[in-house]
Amino acid sequence: MERKKALLIFQAPTQKRFHLNRMPPLGILSISSFLTSKSIANMVIDYNIARPSGLNIEDFQVVMFSVNVSNVTNSLLQARYIKKEFPKKRILFGGPYCSSDPYFFIQQGYIDAVAIGEGEEAAYEYIINEDPLKVKGLYLKGRGEQVIFTGKREYIENLDLLPYPAFDKVDIRKYNHFPSKAKPISSIVTSRGCVFRCAFCFHPLGHKWRARSPDNVVKEIEKQINELRIKELCIYDDNFSFDEKRAEEICNLMLERNIRINIQFPNGIHIKKIKTQLLKKLREIGTHYIGIAPETGNKNTMQRIKKDFEEEQIKQIVNECKELKLKTLGFFMLGFPWEGPAEIKKTIEFAKRIDTDLVQFTRLIPYKKTHLYNWMTTSNILPDERYEEEKNPFCGGSEEMRRIMKMAYRNFYFRIGKILNLLKNFSPKDLFYLIKYGIFTKNF
Repeated sequence: MERKKALLIFQAPTQKRFHLNRMPPLGILSISSFLTSKSIANMVIDYNIARPSGLNIEDFQVVMFSVNVSNVTNSLLQARYIKKEFPKKRILFGGPYCSSDPYFFIQQGYIDAVAIGEGEEAAYEYIINEDPLKVKGLYLKGRGEQVIFTGKREYIENLDLLPYPAFDKVDIRKYNHFPSKAKPISSIVTSRGCVFRCAFCFHPLGHKWRARSPDNVVKEIEKQINELRIKELCIYDDNFSFDEKRAEEICNLMLERNIRINIQFPNGIHIKKIKTQLLKKLREIGTHYIGIAPETGNKNTMQRIKKDFEEEQIKQIVNECKELKLKTLGFFMLGFPWEGPAEIKKTIEFAKRIDTDLVQFTRLIPYKKTHLYNWMTTSNILPDERYEEEKNPFCGGSEEMRRIMKMAYRNFYFRIGKILNLLKNFSPKDLFYLIKYGIFTKNF
């Protein structure tokens, strides 16, 4: 039997109850399939859905962790344990949070290397190279407190060359996303990178937009339907419709091949890239839920965070979605350092006016490598740094922020018209999950 060489881990948040959705970890599943294509045996563990018994770390040469803001604590705890019990095992950290602050992670005594940006090629080269200094895109330990960066790795231009994610490594039946129409539910990313310059984003996949071809995308959707028997698909692109012609071509190919499946865009679609014609096409192929992200109701804040939307433009999109029976989710941030109670109230009132079906208020997190973080640093107004779940927008924070978040959600949802809308447009199961989530997070 071929010896396993790489263990790929996606840890769960410390407090799962604060997280309404569990979806396949596309990052490590993409790395897994890439390693398999290079004849590197590997195993994937997603602790959100499984806790394997009898796991023998001795079977693996390299242990890799995919880290986001939610699973930092558990990833660090497990990595520390593995290094203590198996000091010769090499531990590689990667994922969005590592790209934001690689110095923090490489300074932990039990982490051997930190990869930033895309992980497929970096993970493969780290496994096959005895000398990690030869691998681009890594942060390594030098002598003493020295940190070595091996140099910038170029982003993958032709995404069609990558194999599809290794969904065979997880049990797709155990995932869920609110709100959904059917299960099993899965996910897909059809493009990478973002050309927009939002002040709060650190662009882990670069500023250049790179897209898979429509045919490549539709073939993966067909593969997931035929092999995984999925009935719903979450499209997790940051900029699915940046090239509107390409987005329409994906829709047209699905219609030509008679592919019908429930679809949602939980990450949202850029407000300036949603045209009526595209919305109609998306509805035709089965889309029922779309996110949009104004982020604020204050013109000054919108300009400072490098957003440039008008209220009427946003309201028009929401109204068109309602006419097409597309449910909408509005994303808003609270707690910008230059805002006071009056500005926060404006954002809440703005959210009520555009009246998306659902809303997500999150408290501002100043990530490193963002314009906002740099501004707050020079202004000497950064909060105390904490690399715990308390940095998660769904929990933690000051008592004042918790009070503000609760006020925002209550103001939005505790309206007769909104309650009637929820009862009319959402299933009892969805409403149960929404209420349960609101209670757990203490937002209601």
